[in-house]
Amino acid sequence: MLTLNGMPAYVARPAGPGPFPGVVIAHLIFGIDAEARYCADRLAGAGFVAIVPDLYHRTAPGLELPRTPEGRQQGLALMRTLTRDGVTADVAACMTWLHEEALVTPRVGMLGISLGGHVAFVAASRLPLSATAALFPGWLTGTQIPLSTPTPTVALAPDLHGRLLFLVGEHDHVVPAADVRDVADALAAARVPHEIIVYPGEGHGFFPQVPPQPADSASSADSDRPDGPTQPRSEPGHSEGGARPRTEPVRLGSAAPSTEPTDGYGDGPTWTEPSRLDGGATSGKARRDGSAAGHGSAAGHESAVGHAAAAEDESATEHECVAEDETAAEDAWRRILELFEKELRA
Repeated sequence: MLTLNGMPAYVARPAGPGPFPGVVIAHLIFGIDAEARYCADRLAGAGFVAIVPDLYHRTAPGLELPRTPEGRQQGLALMRTLTRDGVTADVAACMTWLHEEALVTPRVGMLGISLGGHVAFVAASRLPLSATAALFPGWLTGTQIPLSTPTPTVALAPDLHGRLLFLVGEHDHVVPAADVRDVADALAAARVPHEIIVYPGEGHGFFPQVPPQPADSASSADSDRPDGPTQPRSEPGHSEGGARPRTEPVRLGSAAPSTEPTDGYGDGPTWTEPSRLDGGATSGKARRDGSAAGHGSAAGHESAVGHAAAAEDESATEHECVAEDETAAEDAWRRILELFEKELRA
């Protein structure tokens, strides 16, 4: 582990002399665990210098929590010790290290997952990030946690830097449909370049889905890890476990947001095939105006992400539906890497 002014950080580097683009990764409530390291290693395998700061270093440095009820409760308690100023300072320290020590190319991106997605949203509003991928970031629209005070974090949308990719599951109880609509409205109103993807059938925590690790694997990425580097995984689009049954897109509900923070890992991820939900009127796509035809209607398979953007809004983008043999996690990886390739290597 690297140490930046007392803050532990996990680093994964591509093989070769570089220079390479840099990406800061904000971890989930469990600290720098196997999933956080996997994300860094996979980005390194794709040609990015990745660094994961220990967001808990002020209160519990080096802590890696288990995926148990006790671990979740401890993580939720530690989450309440985080402040906007603190996480901004942590990300800024990583960006400085990337530029001064890792000698990365000028543009830096950020990947944040769950709690880390909230951290990434805050950081992108305060720091010159060129691209940010926020996966199922909870508590953006309320004031339930210190990070979302004094005003809801979604109110920072006008200050966001760079392009934002927002990925969430249809049945995410931490980021319900009402929250997704509020975030989409705020991004559209602020004309933030963005893309919102809602995965039908998925709950909270569908990403990154770490595949089994062969005991004798070796990596081409140089990871600053005590027990050595991990094996770079396949490029997005390659199925680790085979295709799963595809489900039709359904109308995104409007469940009320939770009043108390939870992380959503108690139920585990739901394995269903994703569909593209960020544009178009029919053919498996969502309406940008927030309306939706009913499930199984004559208009075709449609789903709503709320007001992702007006149809003519150039700040949001539109693509075809995802490949039929991709899982939600694989599709998410493909989109994340496409974002960073386009925005960080330019």
